[in-house]
Amino acid sequence: MKIADKYSALLKFIETALIRLSVELYLYSHKLNFIIAKIKSMSANRKANLFKNTFLIKTRGSHPKALSFLTDSADKLNASTDPAIQLIYTAFLPHFDAYKHLNVAVLISEGTYKGKTNQFQVYLEEMKSKLKQWEGPIHSVFPEDSPTAIEIFPKKRNPFYKGNYEDRLISLKALSDKLLEFTGTQPSLVPVQADVAAYYALTKAARDVQQGKEGNTDELRSQREIQWKASMKAFWGIVWGGLLSRFYNEEHLLHDYFDLNIINTYRFHFSKKLTVVAGINYIEIPPHVAEKLNPNRKAVFLNDSQDKINLQFGFSDSSTAQGPVPINLSEGNRRKMNIGHAGWAPGRNFLVVNNLSTFTGSFHVEIKG
Repeated sequence: MKIADKYSALLKFIETALIRLSVELYLYSHKLNFIIAKIKSMSANRKANLFKNTFLIKTRGSHPKALSFLTDSADKLNASTDPAIQLIYTAFLPHFDAYKHLNVAVLISEGTYKGKTNQFQVYLEEMKSKLKQWEGPIHSVFPEDSPTAIEIFPKKRNPFYKGNYEDRLISLKALSDKLLEFTGTQPSLVPVQADVAAYYALTKAARDVQQGKEGNTDELRSQREIQWKASMKAFWGIVWGGLLSRFYNEEHLLHDYFDLNIINTYRFHFSKKLTVVAGINYIEIPPHVAEKLNPNRKAVFLNDSQDKINLQFGFSDSSTAQGPVPINLSEGNRRKMNIGHAGWAPGRNFLVVNNLSTFTGSFHVEIKG
């Protein structure tokens, strides 16, 4: 072969190789651009997730799930002796109470609430402690006996403590309406006003049922939906934000104050720990939990006392007396059984624990399904 032919063949080979290489580089650049775009998209989504309220998203459409999650967290916050955690609990409490009250109000209005028949009188009596809870943040803005405080409480506590039922109910509504006038200029009163309004709705629903009136269920459901969103936003900002601030260097402690399993893989979950003194102690099963119970629900009962303490437990319709099936449980032992075997039946919503010793012990129940 002539040198010219060899040279021509070499050039042809080089040309073909360059074309092939340029095609591969072109395809590779497209793949690379696709990968870069995907990474950027994933990164943007991760950043976006930082600004999404997971608690709001996970509980959308399920008030039992939302209430179980918030109740569990509120109980854990309240049980802490850490001053920083107590501040978080106190700030979140009116948001939680408002949502809890509206849930019960809806159940009462629907006729599905299985509480006491004199529930209206119970709420009026409990209003005394609620009033003390509301007065603190109100007087922190408007000092007691200041002109505005007198405008809010013209006769101090008397209208809430005395008078006939209707007058006391009207006083509660008047307090809600008056506080609403100040929420635009005093943001700290927004959760207080929401709690007062929710407690009024709850008490009014109980009164309507007592008098045989038809409750405004649709309106209560609408109020509950609005408060659910407000309470979940408060949980994200006050509780989640507060816990992150408190435990930013101890993130493993965050989960001591809430249980994501309730909203992630929710079927049914109720957990409560009780310090038991000598004699009768009890855990009241909340309405939103009681409505989900049946005799076949699985439960674990644990006597996690440190001292030699023997407990008897069982479900009862009274907080002051043991149920029909008291079960012995010595320290350090647990019993796993259907709640029906522990005496549960509709209406028996008190888990009574009798401490047979003179020492203080600890009892834990967990119900799943």
